[in-house]
Amino acid sequence: MRWRNWFIGSICASLVVAGLAFNVPQASASVDYSSASVVRESGQVHIPQGRVNIRKNPSITAPIIHAVYAGMDLKLKGVAGTWYRIKLSDGRVGYVHNSVSQKVAQQDNDSKPDNVKSASGKVFIPVGTVNVRSTPNLNANNVITKVSAGQELKLTGALPNWFQVKLRDGRTAYVHKSVSKKVSDQPGNTTKGEQIAKYGTRYLGTPYRLGSSSNTTATFDCSSFVQRVFKENGISLPRSAIQQYNASNTRPIAKSQLKPGDLIFTGDSRSPNTIRHVGIYYGDNKIIHTYGPGGVRIDPMRNWLDLNRGWVVAVARVNGVN
Repeated sequence: MRWRNWFIGSICASLVVAGLAFNVPQASASVDYSSASVVRESGQVHIPQGRVNIRKNPSITAPIIHAVYAGMDLKLKGVAGTWYRIKLSDGRVGYVHNSVSQKVAQQDNDSKPDNVKSASGKVFIPVGTVNVRSTPNLNANNVITKVSAGQELKLTGALPNWFQVKLRDGRTAYVHKSVSKKVSDQPGNTTKGEQIAKYGTRYLGTPYRLGSSSNTTATFDCSSFVQRVFKENGISLPRSAIQQYNASNTRPIAKSQLKPGDLIFTGDSRSPNTIRHVGIYYGDNKIIHTYGPGGVRIDPMRNWLDLNRGWVVAVARVNGVN
């Protein structure tokens, strides 16, 4: 049987890797912020997901002075290497790393509603929580609603930096292009696997809890998240990671054959050759999964998730997906 080469774990363990998820990666740890050069820039910095720390100086060793959350926009004052210098609503100045935030440039002067070019299709929100505005400018008072990752809005027009959309209640609104993307009205050649991977984004930010019930979407552990995403796409999978690998409707595939919607089974630092964790391949060398602080997220498959450097114990394909 396929499982005999692997240690049989009960359910996936919490894999907390220092420096990931809403903290700056360790590679950026050492910055001499006393001599860091700040280049003045204007605009806003958007927080796409989770809870993000604001620091006194552009270094991960600098004191945390505040925390901000998904959907918030901060006033951009400048750039210092990989850090944004921002101004908080209370007037304090701090720094946020660009790995957990997105720069949003100020609109062009001609980006006014009467200059909108007609467009059709849909606008997709790929990650995080995004502000929808009544006018195409970064005014804190013009946010009329928020939309979450995985949602689509009806596209009615376009400006250089903005999409004009129509909300379900009939209102016309605007979404910045830096936090959204246009998709065609036509489904095209989207595979079942791509649809499943995309579907998982609606749970981005959902908290992690080891041993979460299969009956809840308030929290997930790694295998209950995978089980839920596939269940809501009409496919039944068992509860634990090792059970999902050994399921009658999954089969091992070569790492070179990996496609969106396939399952990735990994070990951890203590047991690199044992199935301890499962996630869904998102495409573009990324995985959508959950563990530790921050919950459901999309991560690059580097370091412990690198296909070519170990820790990936196996990959498998669910029947009917790809």
